[in-house]
Amino acid sequence: MVVNSVIAAMVAHRTPSSLTAVYHISSSRRNQLKIDDIIQIGVDYFKKNPWIDERGKLVRAKKVHVLDSMASLRRYIAIHYMPLLTILKWANLILCQHLQDLHPDLERRINHAIRLAELYRSYLFFKGVLNDTNAEMLRMATRESNVDDTFNFDPTTIQWEKYFKEIHIPGVVKYLF
Repeated sequence: MVVNSVIAAMVAHRTPSSLTAVYHISSSRRNQLKIDDIIQIGVDYFKKNPWIDERGKLVRAKKVHVLDSMASLRRYIAIHYMPLLTILKWANLILCQHLQDLHPDLERRINHAIRLAELYRSYLFFKGVLNDTNAEMLRMATRESNVDDTFNFDPTTIQWEKYFKEIHIPGVVKYLF
């Protein structure tokens, strides 16, 4: 769909103009896909298709807790990781620095996770719904030219659950794990 929309946009804009158009293809206000939907689709998929790792052991997939802001991320880290870091720091003192490499490493990892979240904050905590009006106008133009069957990029035809269960998740499991 993305390639088809790019080709259609190239045809529509073949003559130079000062108009700058942004075409949003995929999940949009016409065919929304929410993070909760993706998580539920993943849970359903792995209940039906248990994931077995390369050693033949069952990988337990559990529902992911979604954080909605940097404040919730910091709160989550403060509750779940900082107490362990403090305990590790005291244990290191009691054990005469036998755990001296462990505490700084864990603290570095926590700080790294926070820095990454800060860097990608606008993507991680994005709450907007993208407007596909320009893409809809481009689709109408392809319909008028009778090439909409050739350049089908209508996001309302995307069946998100089918896509994730039959294509995306199996591909990720096969090629990444």
